[in-house]
Amino acid sequence: MTAQAFAELFATISRPLTAADGIPEAEIAAAEQRLGVRLPEPLRAYHQVAGNHRLNRVYDNLTRPQNWWIDRRMLVFLTENQCVVRWGVRATNARRVNPAVYYSVADGEGGRSEWEQEDLRCADFLTLMVCWQAVNGGVRPCGWGQVSKATGDKVAARFGMFRSRDLCAGYRPGQVVCVTGLGKELDVWAAGRTAEEFAALREELATLGVELEVP
Repeated sequence: MTAQAFAELFATISRPLTAADGIPEAEIAAAEQRLGVRLPEPLRAYHQVAGNHRLNRVYDNLTRPQNWWIDRRMLVFLTENQCVVRWGVRATNARRVNPAVYYSVADGEGGRSEWEQEDLRCADFLTLMVCWQAVNGGVRPCGWGQVSKATGDKVAARFGMFRSRDLCAGYRPGQVVCVTGLGKELDVWAAGRTAEEFAALREELATLGVELEVP
């Protein structure tokens, strides 16, 4: 995924990016040199145009270049909001167009699980991340509702374009929807770029059996 594609994603669901939303190439290159790695192309493109965008840190935390580190041969670029889960790509200086993304989970005793591969590769995983951040406060208004698995599956079928493990996400101009969970009950998260776009989304979800709570 190119820098232009990420810029179009943000413009579609939030607002057009500005120069201030990106991280200067010199800052990225300095972090690469410090660690002896080369960023995968989608991750580099994302940071170049959107690495400073507030959406990256409203819930989970996209790590800034000066704070990148290597954990067991993985370059960590994203941490979950409670630091339970972290995500990374293999730390290498080889050129990579769209590598796998891996995650590791804290075991509660100061250790972490082995790195496991996500279902999406880097470019699509970053798109999934943007959608998840959007419905968790990165785009407002937003809301949440708990539904049966059957209802959640209907929502995912209508809106879902990206899925990894227990998270499915999709977007349209001005609207984002995520479905999370693997059990008998699923959570539906939604956000709209404007009050009108969110109201329309809320009405559509209601026809599928989803009642959103709005903070």
